[in-house]
Amino acid sequence: MSMSQTGISRQTNRSNRVEDMVYNNNSQSIGGPVSNWGTSNQTTTIKGRIGILEELVRTVSTELETHRKELKDLIKDKNIIENLLVKKMHDTHSVLANEILRLDDENRRHINYMDQEENRVQGLIGKMSLDSKALGQTLTQIDKRITELEFQLGNTEQN
Repeated sequence: MSMSQTGISRQTNRSNRVEDMVYNNNSQSIGGPVSNWGTSNQTTTIKGRIGILEELVRTVSTELETHRKELKDLIKDKNIIENLLVKKMHDTHSVLANEILRLDDENRRHINYMDQEENRVQGLIGKMSLDSKALGQTLTQIDKRITELEFQLGNTEQN
């Protein structure tokens, strides 16, 4: 933020100096009165104007070099940040890929456990079903035996 403000302020200062040199009507500026051109001060005025132009060229060259250095620094900073972001992206990608593998492994273990549990429960259900049938048959046999005993008791009492 401060770099852009500094750049704007430099540009404004340079613009003001250029405007002063070009548009002011004094003998030291490039935009001096045209009537001075035909006088004996023509050499001094032309030399002064050339000096002003040379100074302007030096100023602009210096500022251009400063801007080039700033641009190189900005490009360097951009590359550093870009490299850091790429590294961070690869690190994040690696962490997420490892996390996905871990979660897949955990899901497989849970699925295997659930399958084993289902098989165990199905086995228990099958065993209970067989036990239930066996108990049903035993109850049927007991009922028959009770009925037979009642029948025998009823026959002996009648006799």
